[in-house]
Amino acid sequence: MQNVFFDSRILDRAARERFCLSEEIMMENAATALQNEIAAFKRILILAGAGNNGADGFTLARRIFMDADVTVICTNETKTQMGGLQKERAQKCGVRFLSYDSPETPRVIAEADAIVDCVFGAGFHGALSEEIATAVRLANAAAAFRVACDIPSGLDADGNAQGDVFCADVTVCMGSLKIALLSDTASDFTGTITVCNLGISRALFERGAECHFFALEKSDMRLPVRSRRNVHKGSFGHVAVLSGEKAGASVIAGSAAFAFGAGLVSLVRENAAEGVPFELMQNSKIPEKTTAVAFGMGFGFDEQKMQSVFDFLLSHKRTKAVLDADVFSSKALLQFLDKNENGADEKRIVLTPHPKEFLSLLKNACLCAENTSIADVVRQKVEFARAFCARYKKTVLVVKGAIPVISSWENGACEVFFNPLGKNCLAKGGSGDVLSGLTAALLAQGYSALEAAVSASLAHAIASEKIDVNDYALSPFSLIDAVKRL
Repeated sequence: MQNVFFDSRILDRAARERFCLSEEIMMENAATALQNEIAAFKRILILAGAGNNGADGFTLARRIFMDADVTVICTNETKTQMGGLQKERAQKCGVRFLSYDSPETPRVIAEADAIVDCVFGAGFHGALSEEIATAVRLANAAAAFRVACDIPSGLDADGNAQGDVFCADVTVCMGSLKIALLSDTASDFTGTITVCNLGISRALFERGAECHFFALEKSDMRLPVRSRRNVHKGSFGHVAVLSGEKAGASVIAGSAAFAFGAGLVSLVRENAAEGVPFELMQNSKIPEKTTAVAFGMGFGFDEQKMQSVFDFLLSHKRTKAVLDADVFSSKALLQFLDKNENGADEKRIVLTPHPKEFLSLLKNACLCAENTSIADVVRQKVEFARAFCARYKKTVLVVKGAIPVISSWENGACEVFFNPLGKNCLAKGGSGDVLSGLTAALLAQGYSALEAAVSASLAHAIASEKIDVNDYALSPFSLIDAVKRL
């Protein structure tokens, strides 16, 4: 698990004050990290800005001059003293400089083997100027290997964009990982993300900084591997999956729960159905010994039936639940969550909405303006998730998307976990039902709500990476098969 920060400039300043690291030392280390990424290429183009990201580019140009054919495209002005100094040093070495509006610029961009984006960093907001945007479009269309310094230019501090964005193969993040790189929008532009140290180790650079944001890694997944021998099926919990109008969703969720270690799985439906996998039991009501409920997927919009499930959970305070899909349309959901806040001894509810469902939830809870759009939710996903968890402290929230965000109130603050793993093949019907089943299985086996949400989300993502042939053909059951191979 990696710490994530909104802006590392505070950490930069602390490193200079505490460890006497000069700005020049840190800039030389930044340039070294960029240099390592392009060492195999000969024709290097650097796009530079007027601030300290541009200064990193000037430093890089000076370091590789004569070892490579290097050109810097930049604005005439430099806004920082260090930027001016580094530019002067590069010029005295003989580095070639062009302006963004130079007639040569399109040709130089097209002919480059590698392009390094050193235009804007974490402080950027708004849209790129037309001359820089034009250069970025040409760079994105070129056959070159592309590297972004700190953050791809065009992304703001929240990872959103109002126009063109540099599309990197590799992003070299300076000092610490930043939230801007973990948004749904950013996922199409960052490429592989690496973090370089600026003269001290990353651990020392981040030491003492308060952090409530984290990027999950494969090692954070805790699989339900069985270690004890003297056990029976009841030792691993009983998942009840509520089946409704679209019975297939409950079969998918139930099959995922069974594959992920639940000892027993029951589909709860009024009338038994044919064609249900033999390992899934069928019941007309929720079994009394249920340890986890999965509810909402394909259920329909019958408020009376939904209320009966909420009533069961309120009267069975030790039963955990994952709630998804149709449940977010229920007027009774927030009443249930309010009662759970007052009655539950621990977090036991996991919500797994996609952005449209999350918007419905936010509006019902009066946590956003009435004119808030789905696009607003995607752009401000972290902000809205934190607001929700501050209201519902005994609920774990998983907002799905290109990079799922898991939020939970922990130790007096909302902690946010980003899952940057997984493939876009998950954008298929039924994938969310698999996630619900995986989460329910872990809840049934005694995982805390946060542990279940984290490990289920990671398993879901990592399993998608195992679909390595024709991943566009992913189905819920091929995803479940991949979970079995984790």
